[in-house]
Amino acid sequence: QLFDDAWRAIDAALWEFSHAFDRSGQRGAVAKKFGLLDPADPNRVTAMQTLLCQVRAQMAERNPAPAPTPAPPSPQVFSGQSVSADAEPSPAESAHAYVADRAKHLRPKEKVKSKGTTAEKVGNDPAADEEEEEERLPDVLPKEFRLGKKNTQGKLMNSPDSRDDADSEDVVPKKRKVRWAEFERAMRLIGLGVFQTAGSSVRFDPPAKSAHPITFHR
Repeated sequence: QLFDDAWRAIDAALWEFSHAFDRSGQRGAVAKKFGLLDPADPNRVTAMQTLLCQVRAQMAERNPAPAPTPAPPSPQVFSGQSVSADAEPSPAESAHAYVADRAKHLRPKEKVKSKGTTAEKVGNDPAADEEEEEERLPDVLPKEFRLGKKNTQGKLMNSPDSRDDADSEDVVPKKRKVRWAEFERAMRLIGLGVFQTAGSSVRFDPPAKSAHPITFHR
């Protein structure tokens, strides 16, 4: 209270002293220009309010408020295989029957080996790799691939137009688009191994140990 009374007396003295420098009709202009406080103003800042604001500011600088700790994310559970709503066991079904039925559906499907040609292999099959290693291949590729007269271009590409044109030596075969199945068939006929790899890529292995494989995309 003593600080407030002393501050009020100083403000009143400065307020009255500034009126001596005011022009006529402009009372309080000098006090307003220099930021003096009117002692009769009910909203005048007191000494105690100023000290409390300064003390609070210093305390806030020394002891800053801790940052809010973010809540931990909720754990997400992912199942290895989605189970439909109708997969729950019925009340009349026993637990053993339900487990046996689910195991039968979750069992991986066995691959059925065909008795046809083994030139085309899907993925990286260990058994197929062993069969490939057992095949005896030359060290280098021949300079050219020679096919018999029966394996003409028309029969390689399985094109009726090409077979008709191939019967006449003077007629030039017509150019046309080659289908992917025809291209693979031609590669097998000249001795290349055809392997389906990841995605749409297909690997062609030349029949030689030192030859590098070639990969095409469908």
